[in-house]
Amino acid sequence: RHTRLLTVTGVQTCALPILPIVGNAITGARANSLQDLNRAVYNRALSPLGIKYNGPVGQEGVANVRKTLSDNYNQVLQNVTLKPDPQFAQEFAEISGNVMAAERPIFDKIISRLNARTPTGVIDGKTLKTINTTLDDEVAALKLDGSYEKQQLADNLEQLQSSLRDAVKRNNPMYAKRLDQLDEGWANYAILRDAARSEEHTSELQSQSTI
Repeated sequence: RHTRLLTVTGVQTCALPILPIVGNAITGARANSLQDLNRAVYNRALSPLGIKYNGPVGQEGVANVRKTLSDNYNQVLQNVTLKPDPQFAQEFAEISGNVMAAERPIFDKIISRLNARTPTGVIDGKTLKTINTTLDDEVAALKLDGSYEKQQLADNLEQLQSSLRDAVKRNNPMYAKRLDQLDEGWANYAILRDAARSEEHTSELQSQSTI
């Protein structure tokens, strides 16, 4: 039954060889659709900055979106200063309190390195860029580890970055508009990051059900 021949204008042709071709076309179309969907989500994160994403998708794509946001943030930082205020101190205490005991030594070491760069208590733009880049590198390394504890510590450091961004905005209202755009981009990135994390063990591409 499965080897039935089709007769078309008197020429007998086997139907089966056509099926793999059709299957490959469908698979390719689905893959292209998922890639387009991924890029649409990346563009949602970058659209507040007026940037369109054209790079690879998957975990590399998520990392590229984060780097793009961070690079643009660093461009703003070169023009600002920061004096940590009581609100930042309270937020830092909450973040620090949420660090898992097993990761406490790593967190404390990172904070000690950052504190060594700010002996006067007032942070200039160059130092802020260094702090942000240092936190970026630490987060990226922790995410590569893949363990639950390291992922949680990466989340703690990203919360610290968010708190720093809010403090920078409070200290530099003249850059509030651009910082608001960046905040919107970071908020959209957080959704993208969480969706990618939930799929990283099953597929490199995000499925429509997680977006």
